[in-house]
Amino acid sequence: MFPVASPSVLDLSWGWGSGGGSPRASLLRTCPCYGRAAGKPASEQSRHPRWAVWEPLRNLLGASSRRVSSVRLALFDLDNTLVNLDEAFCGWVGEFVEAHVLDDHAAGWLRALDAAGYPHREVFFGKVRERFGLRESVDELWQAYRRRMPDLVRCRPEVMAGLARLRSAGWRVGIVTNGTADNQLGKIQRTGLADAVDGYALSGVEGIRKPDVGLFEVAAKRCGVSLADGGWMVGDNLVADIAGGRAAGLRTIWVDRGTWPGEEHRADHVVSDILEAMAILHAEG
Repeated sequence: MFPVASPSVLDLSWGWGSGGGSPRASLLRTCPCYGRAAGKPASEQSRHPRWAVWEPLRNLLGASSRRVSSVRLALFDLDNTLVNLDEAFCGWVGEFVEAHVLDDHAAGWLRALDAAGYPHREVFFGKVRERFGLRESVDELWQAYRRRMPDLVRCRPEVMAGLARLRSAGWRVGIVTNGTADNQLGKIQRTGLADAVDGYALSGVEGIRKPDVGLFEVAAKRCGVSLADGGWMVGDNLVADIAGGRAAGLRTIWVDRGTWPGEEHRADHVVSDILEAMAILHAEG
Protein backbone atom coordinates (compact mmCIF):
# COMPACT_ATOMS: atom_id res chain seq x y z
CA MET A 1 0.00 0.00 0.00
CA PHE A 2 1.18 3.54 -0.70
CA PRO A 3 2.80 4.91 2.52
CA VAL A 4 1.58 8.24 3.90
CA ALA A 5 3.85 10.07 6.32
CA SER A 6 1.46 12.81 7.34
CA PRO A 7 -1.90 14.31 6.31
CA SER A 8 0.00 17.05 4.51
CA VAL A 9 1.16 14.56 1.91
CA LEU A 10 -2.40 14.33 0.63
CA ASP A 11 -3.12 18.07 0.66
CA LEU A 12 -2.95 19.09 -2.98
CA SER A 13 -3.97 22.68 -2.17
CA TRP A 14 -0.44 23.41 -0.95
CA GLY A 15 1.84 25.53 -3.09
CA TRP A 16 4.45 23.87 -5.29
CA GLY A 17 6.92 26.74 -5.55
CA SER A 18 10.65 26.49 -4.90
CA GLY A 19 12.38 27.44 -1.69
CA GLY A 20 13.58 25.44 1.26
CA GLY A 21 10.91 26.74 3.61
CA SER A 22 7.97 26.23 1.24
CA PRO A 23 5.21 23.68 1.90
CA ARG A 24 6.48 21.82 -1.15
CA ALA A 25 9.89 21.27 0.38
CA SER A 26 8.32 20.11 3.63
CA LEU A 27 6.08 17.71 1.72
CA LEU A 28 9.01 16.13 -0.11
CA ARG A 29 10.96 15.68 3.12
CA THR A 30 8.06 13.85 4.78
CA CYS A 31 7.06 11.64 1.87
CA PRO A 32 8.83 8.28 2.29
CA CYS A 33 7.93 7.00 -1.17
CA TYR A 34 9.82 9.86 -2.77
CA GLY A 35 13.14 8.72 -1.40
CA ARG A 36 15.34 10.22 -4.06
CA ALA A 37 14.11 13.73 -3.19
CA ALA A 38 13.41 13.44 0.53
CA GLY A 39 15.73 15.52 2.68
CA LYS A 40 17.60 17.03 -0.28
CA PRO A 41 18.07 20.74 -0.93
CA ALA A 42 15.16 22.62 -2.41
CA SER A 43 17.17 23.45 -5.52
CA GLU A 44 17.63 19.73 -6.19
CA GLN A 45 14.06 18.89 -5.25
CA SER A 46 12.72 21.41 -7.75
CA ARG A 47 14.05 19.28 -10.59
CA HIS A 48 11.57 16.51 -9.71
CA PRO A 49 8.12 16.85 -11.39
CA ARG A 50 5.19 17.32 -9.05
CA TRP A 51 3.52 14.09 -10.14
CA ALA A 52 6.47 11.98 -9.05
CA VAL A 53 5.16 11.79 -5.49
CA TRP A 54 1.94 10.25 -6.76
CA GLU A 55 3.36 8.15 -9.56
CA PRO A 56 3.92 4.98 -7.46
CA LEU A 57 0.32 5.09 -6.26
CA ARG A 58 -1.00 5.85 -9.71
CA ASN A 59 0.91 2.93 -11.16
CA LEU A 60 -0.23 0.60 -8.38
CA LEU A 61 -3.91 1.48 -8.74
CA GLY A 62 -3.73 1.52 -12.50
CA ALA A 63 -2.17 -1.94 -12.66
CA SER A 64 -4.73 -3.28 -10.20
CA SER A 65 -7.56 -1.80 -12.23
CA ARG A 66 -6.19 -3.30 -15.41
CA ARG A 67 -5.91 -6.71 -13.80
CA VAL A 68 -9.52 -6.65 -12.64
CA SER A 69 -10.96 -5.33 -15.89
CA SER A 70 -8.95 -7.77 -18.03
CA VAL A 71 -10.40 -10.86 -16.33
CA ARG A 72 -13.57 -11.95 -18.11
CA LEU A 73 -15.50 -15.12 -17.37
CA ALA A 74 -17.10 -17.38 -19.96
CA LEU A 75 -18.87 -20.52 -18.75
CA PHE A 76 -19.99 -23.20 -21.18
CA ASP A 77 -22.39 -26.10 -20.94
CA LEU A 78 -20.90 -29.42 -22.07
CA ASP A 79 -23.45 -31.66 -23.81
CA ASN A 80 -24.75 -30.31 -27.12
CA THR A 81 -22.82 -27.10 -26.54
CA LEU A 82 -19.09 -27.83 -26.48
CA VAL A 83 -19.63 -31.41 -27.65
CA ASN A 84 -22.30 -32.93 -29.89
CA LEU A 85 -24.01 -35.40 -27.59
CA ASP A 86 -26.73 -36.18 -30.14
CA GLU A 87 -24.14 -37.38 -32.63
CA ALA A 88 -22.46 -39.54 -30.00
CA PHE A 89 -25.82 -40.95 -28.92
CA CYS A 90 -26.57 -42.03 -32.50
CA GLY A 91 -23.24 -43.84 -32.55
CA TRP A 92 -24.13 -45.58 -29.31
CA VAL A 93 -27.54 -46.59 -30.68
CA GLY A 94 -25.92 -48.36 -33.63
CA GLU A 95 -23.59 -50.29 -31.35
CA PHE A 96 -26.38 -51.16 -28.89
CA VAL A 97 -28.71 -52.48 -31.60
CA GLU A 98 -25.95 -54.63 -33.07
CA ALA A 99 -24.76 -55.95 -29.69
CA HIS A 100 -28.29 -56.98 -28.65
CA VAL A 101 -29.33 -58.23 -32.11
CA LEU A 102 -32.41 -56.02 -32.15
CA ASP A 103 -34.84 -55.63 -35.07
CA ASP A 104 -34.68 -53.00 -37.78
CA HIS A 105 -37.05 -50.63 -36.00
CA ALA A 106 -35.09 -50.57 -32.74
CA ALA A 107 -32.70 -47.80 -33.69
CA GLY A 108 -35.53 -45.44 -34.64
CA TRP A 109 -37.41 -46.25 -31.46
CA LEU A 110 -34.34 -45.55 -29.29
CA ARG A 111 -33.69 -42.22 -31.00
CA ALA A 112 -37.34 -41.25 -30.65
CA LEU A 113 -37.32 -42.15 -26.96
CA ASP A 114 -34.32 -39.92 -26.43
CA ALA A 115 -35.90 -37.07 -28.39
CA ALA A 116 -39.12 -37.44 -26.39
CA GLY A 117 -37.34 -36.06 -23.36
CA TYR A 118 -35.95 -38.81 -21.17
CA PRO A 119 -32.56 -37.32 -20.36
CA HIS A 120 -32.36 -39.19 -17.06
CA ARG A 121 -30.85 -42.40 -18.29
CA GLU A 122 -32.10 -44.62 -15.46
CA VAL A 123 -35.64 -43.86 -16.61
CA PHE A 124 -34.56 -44.24 -20.22
CA PHE A 125 -33.01 -47.66 -19.68
CA GLY A 126 -35.98 -48.83 -17.66
CA LYS A 127 -38.10 -48.31 -20.75
CA VAL A 128 -35.46 -49.87 -23.01
CA ARG A 129 -35.21 -52.99 -20.87
CA GLU A 130 -38.97 -53.40 -20.82
CA ARG A 131 -39.36 -52.82 -24.57
CA PHE A 132 -36.76 -55.38 -25.65
CA GLY A 133 -36.98 -57.83 -22.76
CA LEU A 134 -33.30 -57.52 -21.93
CA ARG A 135 -31.65 -59.68 -19.27
CA GLU A 136 -29.35 -56.93 -17.96
CA SER A 137 -30.62 -54.84 -15.09
CA VAL A 138 -31.34 -51.16 -15.54
CA ASP A 139 -28.24 -50.35 -13.51
CA GLU A 140 -26.05 -52.61 -15.68
CA LEU A 141 -27.37 -50.99 -18.86
CA TRP A 142 -26.86 -47.52 -17.42
CA GLN A 143 -23.30 -48.29 -16.28
CA ALA A 144 -22.36 -49.72 -19.67
CA TYR A 145 -23.68 -46.56 -21.35
CA ARG A 146 -21.62 -44.32 -19.03
CA ARG A 147 -18.47 -46.32 -19.71
CA ARG A 148 -18.90 -46.11 -23.48
CA MET A 149 -20.20 -42.60 -24.07
CA PRO A 150 -16.98 -40.69 -23.20
CA ASP A 151 -15.24 -42.56 -26.02
CA LEU A 152 -17.93 -41.63 -28.54
CA VAL A 153 -18.10 -37.91 -27.76
CA ARG A 154 -15.95 -35.55 -29.80
CA CYS A 155 -15.09 -31.88 -29.51
CA ARG A 156 -14.48 -30.30 -32.91
CA PRO A 157 -10.94 -28.95 -33.49
CA GLU A 158 -12.35 -25.52 -34.33
CA VAL A 159 -14.14 -25.44 -30.95
CA MET A 160 -10.91 -26.31 -29.15
CA ALA A 161 -9.15 -23.58 -31.11
CA GLY A 162 -11.90 -21.14 -30.18
CA LEU A 163 -11.43 -21.87 -26.48
CA ALA A 164 -7.69 -21.32 -26.85
CA ARG A 165 -8.28 -17.95 -28.52
CA LEU A 166 -10.58 -16.84 -25.71
CA ARG A 167 -8.00 -17.71 -23.09
CA SER A 168 -5.26 -15.99 -25.06
CA ALA A 169 -7.44 -12.88 -25.14
CA GLY A 170 -7.63 -12.85 -21.33
CA TRP A 171 -10.84 -14.77 -20.73
CA ARG A 172 -11.23 -17.27 -17.90
CA VAL A 173 -13.04 -20.23 -19.45
CA GLY A 174 -14.99 -22.89 -17.56
CA ILE A 175 -17.46 -25.73 -17.98
CA VAL A 176 -20.58 -26.15 -15.86
CA THR A 177 -22.52 -29.34 -16.54
CA ASN A 178 -25.19 -31.61 -15.11
CA GLY A 179 -24.65 -35.35 -15.12
CA THR A 180 -22.98 -38.21 -13.30
CA ALA A 181 -19.38 -37.67 -12.29
CA ASP A 182 -17.89 -40.61 -14.22
CA ASN A 183 -19.75 -39.86 -17.45
CA GLN A 184 -19.17 -36.11 -17.57
CA LEU A 185 -15.61 -36.21 -16.27
CA GLY A 186 -14.80 -38.93 -18.78
CA LYS A 187 -16.08 -36.72 -21.63
CA ILE A 188 -14.11 -33.71 -20.43
CA GLN A 189 -10.90 -35.67 -20.07
CA ARG A 190 -11.05 -37.79 -23.21
CA THR A 191 -11.97 -34.92 -25.49
CA GLY A 192 -9.05 -32.87 -24.19
CA LEU A 193 -11.35 -30.23 -22.73
CA ALA A 194 -9.83 -30.68 -19.27
CA ASP A 195 -6.68 -28.96 -20.53
CA ALA A 196 -8.55 -26.47 -22.70
CA VAL A 197 -10.37 -24.66 -19.87
CA ASP A 198 -9.45 -23.05 -16.56
CA GLY A 199 -11.89 -25.08 -14.46
CA TYR A 200 -15.13 -27.05 -14.42
CA ALA A 201 -17.99 -27.90 -12.10
CA LEU A 202 -19.96 -31.16 -12.38
CA SER A 203 -23.31 -31.67 -10.69
CA GLY A 204 -22.45 -35.30 -9.99
CA VAL A 205 -19.44 -34.19 -7.96
CA GLU A 206 -20.85 -31.11 -6.24
CA GLY A 207 -24.30 -32.51 -5.39
CA ILE A 208 -26.13 -29.54 -6.94
CA ARG A 209 -27.54 -29.14 -10.43
CA LYS A 210 -28.11 -26.28 -12.80
CA PRO A 211 -30.07 -24.03 -12.63
CA ASP A 212 -28.93 -23.83 -8.98
CA VAL A 213 -26.67 -20.78 -8.72
CA GLY A 214 -24.34 -22.76 -6.47
CA LEU A 215 -22.96 -24.78 -9.38
CA PHE A 216 -22.16 -21.61 -11.31
CA GLU A 217 -20.41 -20.24 -8.21
CA VAL A 218 -18.24 -23.35 -7.99
CA ALA A 219 -17.32 -23.10 -11.68
CA ALA A 220 -16.40 -19.42 -11.38
CA LYS A 221 -14.27 -20.08 -8.31
CA ARG A 222 -12.44 -22.90 -10.09
CA CYS A 223 -11.65 -20.38 -12.82
CA GLY A 224 -10.20 -18.01 -10.24
CA VAL A 225 -12.93 -15.36 -10.42
CA SER A 226 -16.17 -14.43 -8.69
CA LEU A 227 -19.68 -14.27 -10.08
CA ALA A 228 -19.85 -10.80 -8.57
CA ASP A 229 -17.58 -9.65 -11.40
CA GLY A 230 -20.12 -10.78 -14.01
CA GLY A 231 -19.51 -12.85 -17.11
CA TRP A 232 -21.29 -15.05 -19.62
CA MET A 233 -23.04 -18.41 -19.73
CA VAL A 234 -23.38 -20.30 -23.02
CA GLY A 235 -25.63 -23.34 -23.33
CA ASP A 236 -28.47 -25.09 -25.14
CA ASN A 237 -30.93 -25.55 -22.27
CA LEU A 238 -33.30 -22.64 -21.59
CA VAL A 239 -33.85 -23.65 -17.98
CA ALA A 240 -30.52 -25.05 -16.79
CA ASP A 241 -28.25 -22.76 -18.79
CA ILE A 242 -30.12 -19.60 -19.67
CA ALA A 243 -32.42 -19.15 -16.66
CA GLY A 244 -29.69 -20.51 -14.39
CA GLY A 245 -27.07 -18.21 -15.86
CA ARG A 246 -29.30 -15.17 -15.51
CA ALA A 247 -30.03 -16.07 -11.89
CA ALA A 248 -26.27 -16.19 -11.33
CA GLY A 249 -25.92 -12.65 -12.67
CA LEU A 250 -24.41 -13.70 -16.00
CA ARG A 251 -25.24 -12.59 -19.49
CA THR A 252 -26.34 -15.50 -21.64
CA ILE A 253 -26.05 -16.94 -25.12
CA TRP A 254 -28.53 -19.63 -26.09
CA VAL A 255 -27.37 -22.28 -28.56
CA ASP A 256 -30.71 -23.04 -30.22
CA ARG A 257 -30.65 -26.59 -31.54
CA GLY A 258 -34.37 -26.62 -32.37
CA THR A 259 -35.39 -28.57 -29.26
CA TRP A 260 -37.37 -25.72 -27.65
CA PRO A 261 -39.79 -24.65 -30.43
CA GLY A 262 -41.92 -21.65 -29.58
CA GLU A 263 -40.48 -21.26 -26.08
CA GLU A 264 -40.01 -17.74 -24.76
CA HIS A 265 -36.54 -16.90 -23.52
CA ARG A 266 -34.56 -14.00 -22.11
CA ALA A 267 -31.15 -14.85 -23.52
CA ASP A 268 -29.01 -11.89 -24.55
CA HIS A 269 -28.10 -13.61 -27.81
CA VAL A 270 -29.31 -16.63 -29.78
CA VAL A 271 -27.02 -18.67 -32.05
CA SER A 272 -27.17 -21.99 -33.82
CA ASP A 273 -23.55 -22.98 -33.25
CA ILE A 274 -21.01 -22.59 -30.48
CA LEU A 275 -18.55 -20.84 -32.80
CA GLU A 276 -21.06 -18.02 -33.27
CA ALA A 277 -21.24 -17.69 -29.49
CA MET A 278 -17.46 -17.41 -29.26
CA ALA A 279 -17.46 -14.67 -31.89
CA ILE A 280 -20.00 -12.74 -29.81
CA LEU A 281 -17.82 -13.08 -26.71
CA HIS A 282 -14.86 -11.61 -28.56
CA ALA A 283 -17.00 -8.74 -29.84
CA GLU A 284 -18.64 -8.04 -26.49
CA GLY A 285 -15.55 -8.59 -24.36
